[in-house]
Amino acid sequence: MITVKDFLLSLPKVSNHQESFDVFKQIYYNESINYWLDMPKLLEYSNSISLYRPDLISCGIRLNVQVNLFLKTIQKFDSSKLELVGNSIGCFGLTESNAGVLSGLIVETEYSYNQADDQIYLHKTPNGVFKNWISQGMFAEYIILFARNRYKKSQISVFLFKFDEYKDIISRQFKDGPIICNTLDVAEIRIEEDIVISKNCMLKGTQHVNKKDLLNGIYHGRWMIAEAILHSVLGLLNYCQDVVIQKPKLGKFGEFLDKYKYNILNYISLMKESRSYCGDINIVNSFKIDTIAKALDIYFHTSKVFGSYILNYQLKYEDILLNKIAEGDTDVLRYSLIHNEFKKGVVKNLFGPLGIIPAIGWFSPNYIKNNYIEISNLIIKSNLSKL
Repeated sequence: MITVKDFLLSLPKVSNHQESFDVFKQIYYNESINYWLDMPKLLEYSNSISLYRPDLISCGIRLNVQVNLFLKTIQKFDSSKLELVGNSIGCFGLTESNAGVLSGLIVETEYSYNQADDQIYLHKTPNGVFKNWISQGMFAEYIILFARNRYKKSQISVFLFKFDEYKDIISRQFKDGPIICNTLDVAEIRIEEDIVISKNCMLKGTQHVNKKDLLNGIYHGRWMIAEAILHSVLGLLNYCQDVVIQKPKLGKFGEFLDKYKYNILNYISLMKESRSYCGDINIVNSFKIDTIAKALDIYFHTSKVFGSYILNYQLKYEDILLNKIAEGDTDVLRYSLIHNEFKKGVVKNLFGPLGIIPAIGWFSPNYIKNNYIEISNLIIKSNLSKL
């Protein structure tokens, strides 16, 4: 039986979005949906891509979108529709043009429910607004689209569409202007006119749900990114150790490599130990971001020592940076962290004993705005100590 490593090593290189999509399909169709929905198996497969084929980072990102953002959102809120989509490829329509990569911060796509005729109306996207940053957005057969209730701005629901059924009304095109990576098809998706849609298009569990639960797939996706990037740097360090063996004059850098490999293995170990918290952004999300920053730092220092030797390795600095850019919603989630800890009373209990502030009332909106990173880091540090 062929191993995951051997299968990945047999795949061709990719140089554009079409080739990347074709290889992604080979990976995706090689296992069952039940396999991909098993979080530990998904993470291990993603980590194998990073470790053995870091040049296929775009395929790893596509897999992340397909499973964590598309399939897991359907599974969480309307699992009966998993049978409907089957093996079809989907994309994730949350982030909008005015929000950059701050996922969920701004949702201007709107719908409304008309009680008189018992119909749901999906409204034309405002001028200059479109869904963006959608991997496989140009190739997907289905889209899950996030829209807010026109008359209840805080209510955001999710709709599942098959593109072919609305191809004259839901338009998609390649993103205009510079893109992050030429192996990902970054699409702009717009609703061109008001339409009446079937109530069955709405994922049932999103009729009344808070934003934290809606973003559940993003939390899992961030976890997958963090583990993948650590494994990609681990693969680089393994390569450098092989270079040292083959080039005796570089042997003096052995201790240097051992130090960084020890750190990376520790980060990986902690990530795996804390997987049981995978759905709770309030505890570990920013820790995951920190692991990416540390991985970037290790890559930078390793490249300074090994120079041109690293050019022969498949992992490129811009590939790691791509994952860092994908973490653009970190600050939004830090605010979410503080808000939820306030509701649980954790902030009051945490800061009182530490003597950082004498009373909870000192936490004015301006104070939080100016100190949200420090506040969220203290909460994260306190919770990580429990892992």
